[in-house]
Amino acid sequence: MLSERRLPKNVFVFSLPINKARFLEGNTIKSESQTLQGIDWRLECFYHKDQNAMEVALVMAKPLADLYTMEMSHSLILDNGQDKTVLVEEKQPEIKSFSNKVTVSAVDMSLCAFENDILTLGYSIRVYRMKKIDFQNSSKIADATVSLDDGVVLYLSKAVLSIHSPVLERLLVSPCFEEKPAIALPGIQMAPLLVVLYHVYGMEIRLDNLPTELLRVAMEVAHRLEIAVSLRRFEVFLEALPAAERILYFDVADRFEMVAVVHRIIEDSGKEEIRRLFEQFDDSISYNSMHMMLHHLIEIL
Repeated sequence: MLSERRLPKNVFVFSLPINKARFLEGNTIKSESQTLQGIDWRLECFYHKDQNAMEVALVMAKPLADLYTMEMSHSLILDNGQDKTVLVEEKQPEIKSFSNKVTVSAVDMSLCAFENDILTLGYSIRVYRMKKIDFQNSSKIADATVSLDDGVVLYLSKAVLSIHSPVLERLLVSPCFEEKPAIALPGIQMAPLLVVLYHVYGMEIRLDNLPTELLRVAMEVAHRLEIAVSLRRFEVFLEALPAAERILYFDVADRFEMVAVVHRIIEDSGKEEIRRLFEQFDDSISYNSMHMMLHHLIEIL
């Protein structure tokens, strides 16, 4: 029986070096923020009345609070200029719900015995969606719209896209979108990414006329956007391929949870190792596959 897998929408890895002297000027306590990835993602570190106790918080946009959860692991390393000592290494992720501000760790700054000692906080955060997001219905999270030439309007949120797709988030904040909040993208003058999404899923065209990698990227991004798509054309496309080539689309069918198609691909391949691979599929493999596709998408934009 095929097991159900919980796939992260994004994985954020970052670190924050902390030097005690940088945060204290006489009796004044300074705070600092560090921009991470996307919109309103930043680390804030600040002191309480006890100057040896510092708190680090992950701050994100308010609309995300009811949509996502995250698994977070962190490490704490002390560097005194000669040696590095691992003080904390939490390998088992801690499951948290998003709120506008989540305290990720409290740091005992008395560990920095000398002025030049540096503490480095490292974080790995996996983000999971709690509920389906319908981008074709206006909602409180929308801060931009994209109008297609068939009348379909997508309501997009920069904060949400910062998690679902850094590429799409970057498109929204690019100079060509700054003049007006409603973006008209008629016909083939659309941004290349939206051309693919619209023409593959909004019109009848021959999928086998598209470059293979472009098709794979389009399907991945469309799936991540939760746009209602017809997968029947993908099945027809696979049927037209020689059996030996269908295995190239194994990860795409798996990502769409097309169980029957996956079994057919496995049967056509006749490779027992592919069946074992599918049974062992985990988040890291799927995420790496998605990551490579997005890198290809960046190249073609």
